[in-house]
Formats: sequence, C-alpha cells, structure tokens
Amino acid sequence: MKKITLLLMSFISFAAFGQFPAPYCGPMTFTSNVEPITLVNFAGINNTSSATVGQNNGTTIIAHEDYTALTGNVLAGSTYPITLKGNTDGNFTTRLRVFVDWNADNDFDDAGESYDIGNIVNSTGVDAIELVGSITVPADASAGSKRMRVVKRYNAFGTACQTGTGYGQAEDYTLSVSLPACAVPTAGVAAVTSSTTADLSWTSGGAANAEVKIQPAGTGVPATANDTGVNVSGNTYAATALSPMTAYEFYVRDECSSGTSFSTWAGPFTFNTTIAPGCASNLVPVNGSTTVSPGTVTFSWDAPTTGDPATSYDLYYGLTAGNATILVGNFTTTSTPINITGYNTTFYWKVVPKNAGGSATGCSESSFTTIAPPGYCLTSPNGQWPGGTAGYTPGTCDGLTENTITTAGYAGEYSLVNVVSGETYTFKSSFATDLITISADGGATAAAFGTTPVTWVSTLTGQVRFYTHADTDCTDNTDNRTRIVICGVPSTDSPDYVSLQWPPTATITQGGTVTVYGQVYEGGLTDVAPNINGQAPGINAWVGYSTTNTDPSTWTTWVAATHNANSIGNNDEYEANIGATLAPGTYYYATRFNLNNGAYVYGGINQSSPNNGNFWDGTTFVNGILTVNPPPAPANDECSTATALTVGGTYAAQLTDGTTVGATDSTQANPTTCFGFSGGDVWYSVVVPASGSLTIETGDSTTGATGLDTVITIYSGDCAVLTQVDCDDDGAATGAYSFKSLTGLTPGSTLYIRVYEYNNDNAGGFAISAYDASLSNGSFDSANFTYYPNPVKNVLNLSYNQEITSVEVFNMVGQKVSSNNLDATLGQVDMSQLPNGVYLVKVATANNQSKTIRVIKE
Repeated sequence: MKKITLLLMSFISFAAFGQFPAPYCGPMTFTSNVEPITLVNFAGINNTSSATVGQNNGTTIIAHEDYTALTGNVLAGSTYPITLKGNTDGNFTTRLRVFVDWNADNDFDDAGESYDIGNIVNSTGVDAIELVGSITVPADASAGSKRMRVVKRYNAFGTACQTGTGYGQAEDYTLSVSLPACAVPTAGVAAVTSSTTADLSWTSGGAANAEVKIQPAGTGVPATANDTGVNVSGNTYAATALSPMTAYEFYVRDECSSGTSFSTWAGPFTFNTTIAPGCASNLVPVNGSTTVSPGTVTFSWDAPTTGDPATSYDLYYGLTAGNATILVGNFTTTSTPINITGYNTTFYWKVVPKNAGGSATGCSESSFTTIAPPGYCLTSPNGQWPGGTAGYTPGTCDGLTENTITTAGYAGEYSLVNVVSGETYTFKSSFATDLITISADGGATAAAFGTTPVTWVSTLTGQVRFYTHADTDCTDNTDNRTRIVICGVPSTDSPDYVSLQWPPTATITQGGTVTVYGQVYEGGLTDVAPNINGQAPGINAWVGYSTTNTDPSTWTTWVAATHNANSIGNNDEYEANIGATLAPGTYYYATRFNLNNGAYVYGGINQSSPNNGNFWDGTTFVNGILTVNPPPAPANDECSTATALTVGGTYAAQLTDGTTVGATDSTQANPTTCFGFSGGDVWYSVVVPASGSLTIETGDSTTGATGLDTVITIYSGDCAVLTQVDCDDDGAATGAYSFKSLTGLTPGSTLYIRVYEYNNDNAGGFAISAYDASLSNGSFDSANFTYYPNPVKNVLNLSYNQEITSVEVFNMVGQKVSSNNLDATLGQVDMSQLPNGVYLVKVATANNQSKTIRVIKE
C-alpha cells in the first residue's frame, strides 16, 4: 500500500486552483500524490511530460494537465494505436483509461466514450515500460473537434471527473474527427446467364446503395449527374434485355448520400453475351489409333454444334493420361499439320473451342500411339555434311585404318561416301550409341543399319548416304561427332604372342619422356634361328596411352614404335618414347601389334613380380601406369632469383632460353598497363650499357620451343620496390612474341624484366635477348667450331678458335639440365647422367657470341 505519510497530504486545500477549461468538468485532483503520465502517443499527438512525483504545486507538478492545444487527427470508423507511459512511484500498479466525447455533448458519460487501455507496473515513467492499446473511432462520430481525457490512477480505473484523494494524474487533449470520402467500389464481375441476361456483382466501398451503368464496350466513363445509372440497393444487379453476342461494359459507383454524395465511377468491367461454344467432335487421329508414323501428321476435328460458334481452337497435348495440358497452339481452322517425333510413343491430346464468351468446358481427351521404330532412319533435318557432290573416298583399304570423313558431324545428317561393288565397309561414329543407316538409293531405302559400327558389303560402285542419328527414334542434335569409314577386310594373320615388356610403372617430370618396350613373337618369323635375325617383316607396333585405365582397344592415341636391334632373341622388341607433351597427372599405357595388316592385338604386363607380359586381358596382364609430376619452378621464378642477361650487339648474339613451365605467381604487384597477367611469371635482370639504350625481345627458343604468347614488363628499382618502366605484348615481328626498345636509360642501372604467358593458359619455352647495336662485334665463326661425338653416350667434346666461356644443356621443353664454365678453347661436357633423348647445347664465347647445337644422347 502507499506510504501513510502521503495520506496526510490529503487535507491540504487546493481551492486556489482555477477552473479547468470549460465546459468539461475539472480540474481533477489527486491529493494523495501526483504520479504523472509521462507519454501520450496517439493519432499524431506525441507528448512527453515530466516524470516528477509530488504534491500539486500548479507549476512543475500539476494533477490535471491542459494539453488541449495539442491535436490528434482521426477518421470516423478507423482504429488507431495508443502508447502510454507513467511513473508508478515504486512497485505499484496504476491503471489508465481514456475518455473521448465523440458526440460533443460536453461530457464523457455516453456509451462508447471510454477505453480501458490497461496497467503499468513498477515504472519510473522514463524507462522502457510502456502500455500499448488501440482506440476505434465510432463510424457515426460527427466531424469536428472532440475532447480526449487520459486518466491514470493507482490500483483502479479512474472516473472522468474525480476530485479528492488518490494517486495519479489526468491530461486533456483535442482530437479532430474527419469523415471518410465516399469510397469507390471494386472487383466488378459479370456472370453471363444467357444470351440476353447477366448477373453483375461488386465489392461496395461501404455505402448501402449504388448506381450501375451498363453500356456497349468502349463507351467510356459515364457522366456524374444523379441517376446516370440504375439505382441499386446492395452490391448485385440482374441485367436483362441484353443483345446476344455483344461486348458490354459496366460501371458502378457508391451512393453515400441519396442523390448528393457519390464515389467516382469504378470500371469498366467487361463481359460478353456470347455463349461459350461446346466441344469439337470427330477428332483425327482417331482415339486409340496405333498406326500413326512420326513426322508431319494432320490433326482435324469438326466444329461444335452447341453454344455460339467457335472463333478459334486451342490444341493441347501430354504424355500421360489426363495430362493433356501443354498448349501446342491456337488455330482458326479445324485442321492443322503438326510434326510428331518419337516412335512407340503414346500422345494424349484434346481440342478446346473458344470464342468471346469463353472456352468450351469438359472436352474429352483423345490418344494415339506412334508405330514402333523400324530400326533405321532416313531423315536428315541437319542436311548433308560435308557438302558438295564429290563425296568422300577412303584413302586406305586395309580393313584397319579409320578413314575420317568429318569430325563435325551432327545427328540427323548424312555424308556421301564413294564405294566399290563387292568391297567391305565398316561405318562408325564416335558416339557409341549412334544409330547408323546406309542408303544406296539416295535415301529412299535402307541398305544396312544398326548401332555403330555397321559393316556392309557394297552392292554398287558409286555413292551411298551414311546417316547418323542419336538413337532408334531418329533423334537429331548438333553435338559434334566423328564419322569414320573403314575400307576392306583385315588379314586373318595374328602374332602368336605380344606383350608390354617394360616398364610396369614409370614416373617422369612434365616435359620428360619414358621409353616403353613391347615384344612380339611369330613362329618361323621372329625366331633367331635357323639363320633368322633382325627385324621380322610384316609386323607393325605401337605404344598407346590414355587417361583412363580401360581396354586399350578403345584408345585413340598411339605412337608408332621402332624395332630395337639391340634386343636379340626369339621375340622381336619394339620401343617408343611417350610423355613429352603430357600435363601432370596419371596415365595408362599398353602396346599394340598387327601382322600383315591383320587385326590389332594388345600387350599388357603383370603388375606383380615377375612383371612378365602377355596379351592384354584386363586381369593378369594389364596396362602400365605412368605418373607425370609437375615440373619444378624455374630458377628465376621470383624477382630475387632473376636470371642475369648479357647485353649483346644483336638479338641473336646473346639469346637466353627460358620457360614458364612450372612458374608460379610472384609476390610483386601485377603489371599496371599490359593485360593478360594470371601468374606464371619468370624474371630476368640486365645492366643498362653505356649508350643508355636497350632493346628487349622474345622469340623461339634455341631448343625448338615455339609459339608462346609472351608479355614482357620492364621495371627499375629493386625487387623490394619496383617501378614499372614499360611493357609489351605482341610487338615482335614474328608470332605473338614481345619487343620493346628503350632509350634515355641510366647507364649502369639495373632493369628487371618480368616475362609471362598471356592468360597463363599455355606454359612453354621461349628465348629472350637484351641487345644494343653499339655492342655488335661480329657473328659466331661456325667454320672454326667442332663438336663430337653425336650421338653421344658419355662426354661431348668441344673446340673453337676463341675462348669458350660457358656451355649450357637444355631438354626439349626448355629446361636447363646442365651448366658448365670452360674458359678455354677446348673442353668437354659430361652428359653420361642425362636420360636418353634430344638436347640442345648452347655454347657462349668471351666476346658475347653464342651458338646452339642439337645433340642426341644415347
């Protein structure tokens, strides 16, 4: 309960306070203590007042505040939220009630003029506690200013005119009530009930009465005068005496006060007295037909005999019963040709007649099933490829060679092939599921057909059509496929034994190679004795590889193998190098042989000890496994390890080979002007000659690498702080190489050159040169230079009439594998530890001349 000391204050007189603004009762008193209302937020009023608790002093603490100068704006019939706050002077409950004199009779005693908003408990009036409620303005409230009184009282809802003891406060405000405008009706709908009648309906804007105006469609908005339309009570009207098959519109407006207050017209709401047609009959193809062939099919039906005449027809289809919902099109005639695809397929279809009155309803679904596929396809929606009339003549007729007609063939297309009567031909597609059809009479009939491959013995000398389709349903598409013809019958000869001899597995670095060996035996042919040695005749050998560990007979990459004369025995041995062009990854390899152009046979190896070989069977004798590892990053992968270039007098004088193979993205900022940088850069440095002029150029490497699309960016400064001087992409005279000529440089300063391949999508080797014409001092004297032996097994000897300063050895992808300083006119290079293969040896002299030679290491 409240403190007793506060109760004593109830005896203090307040007779000195003036009369509250008339004509309403007041001021109200709370002699026990004023516990104030601190916030009233309603309908635009947002009044925050003092939270001080105490006795009414008429200045800072007032029991009944006059805020009638603050006005909220409300609309009759609308509901508004109200938020109230107040000080409870401790953990006590106070109740808040709002009074509004809606009928302006100067009191708050009428029904519907008080609102119990709720309670506030234990609040300081400035904390987060607030009371939220709502007040609905009576729909019949009159317009004008209304008095609103908010009463806060301890533990009870206060009255409107309290005086005497109690804890709380009252505040008076002004509300301005407006009446809503006459609202516009919405959602007009006309339901045509006959050719001369229709039921109209709408959603009223709120008035009990309305006017409806029916007129021909397109007439426009009616006049505003009273009785322009038909007077209606409610929101429906039954229209009669309409004209058949006529387009109408209607407008409607609410009549809020009879004859004087109207909403604006709503509309036009259109309708048509045309009666929707009935369903079509006598549909063709007839329901249940099973003799329809794919292709152009004529669909037809009879016009409906009920309802008003149809003006068009919607044709629908589907592939399951009851689901003919896919619109084929709208047709104004009772027949139309439609292309049907797919054999042995059931189609469901229906025709829905329509006119201005709507669409027919309840029309039944019909169905038909296309015939089973004949197994061949003579259609060519994609035409002939290659074009022309000459046709393709197979270049080799050995029963094995795949003669490629095109690598860009489509399904639903044919090629012309020239054939000879009595010859055997095998027609293939690179798509394993393609249907092949051969026609010997210009596409009229099929001479042979089936899933690829198809073998046929020609019955004529002349031309045939070689069709490819994606399946037996004669599906066409534009996926590129290879069309192949094999001419002739392979020999029946076959070796007695073949193998993948060695190695079972191999690991190389990208750009390297591995030698793969295979052996073959044919009795009486490959034997060493009696008196048989060397390479046996009639044997062809290959080494193949693939990214998939599959049957090698399906592989497409095969490298011709050469006879190994150093292997002497009853088996002939063949060898081939693979791997030089392979990207990092895992590959599989096997051998392939044939005898006298007979069928191919394949050699595999046992991956377990003793690693013997035999015919490939996929179980015991399987593919070899090749692992290609990424190459190490070049030595000049970073600016800090840049390769120093020697300035020559010409481009060719001081060529330095380089490579972007294995290069990473260096830490320096990307180039700011030249484009195409995606990492994979290498670095060079060069000291500016005394002339202050320098040309930087890239080109083909001396080791045979060609075609790299280089970009060069030139910097001054050091690797910690580089300043871009210039750059070039394709400025060289040849290929996509780079060229940049610089002048006005500081002699003796160091430039850094960043080289990268445009977009970093095709790493490879190149040569780079820094030169200045003022340093030119003649060319390399090849006549006085000798080197031997070549091929070399161990040591390469060099001799020149000038001092040889250095010798560098590169593999065929531009990687430096050896570097030697000679500083003599005679010297040797040890190549004994290098793998067998081809190498490029660069010889440099003291007077900035150089020469690159090609050497074979055995």
